[in-house]
Amino acid sequence: MQQDIPTERDASLAEATQGRQNGVPGVWLAAMMTIFCFVISGAWLASDPTTASTSAGDFVPSELAQVADNDIDGALGTMSGDSGFLAQFKQRADGCQRPLAWVSLAGGSAQPPAKIRLQSGSYFSPVFDVTDVPVRVAIPYPAPYEAGRGTLTAIDVGGSAVIALMPAWRVLGRNAGITHQVLWHPNKRCQ
Repeated sequence: MQQDIPTERDASLAEATQGRQNGVPGVWLAAMMTIFCFVISGAWLASDPTTASTSAGDFVPSELAQVADNDIDGALGTMSGDSGFLAQFKQRADGCQRPLAWVSLAGGSAQPPAKIRLQSGSYFSPVFDVTDVPVRVAIPYPAPYEAGRGTLTAIDVGGSAVIALMPAWRVLGRNAGITHQVLWHPNKRCQ
């Protein structure tokens, strides 16, 4: 009859099994939990509009929203320029007015009011007072409408502001011009 004598291999296997049963997490489990937490935290931070871009060197452009035809009169009330300049954005008999874009300006909720002025192409907006209550303003597209992309510049910034685009663009308090890439989706407006 053969006797069951524990071998050296059986003893080391028993030790390894006993270590796992004591509840000590493995290195792989700890590494996977760390990676999972890092990914979730990164996704959460990326979704916050205050982490959006602040300079022209950023690679993610923001999208401009177009002013609807029935909002043109209200949009023109937020713009500066003489009557000849503003007339190009009004409804003409042929239906081929120059399109406008909307942006919303807001300051931080715990920050003092700020001032901001936008440059879109050769157009300079009036200086807007920015508080925690968003203000919607119209601008001409910064490049030919058919191009679908251009740059928007925030100037005369006194305090911090958020320019609500998609994604939002946060500008910090400084007076130098801060430029940001923007894009839009041109549609056929004129025949």
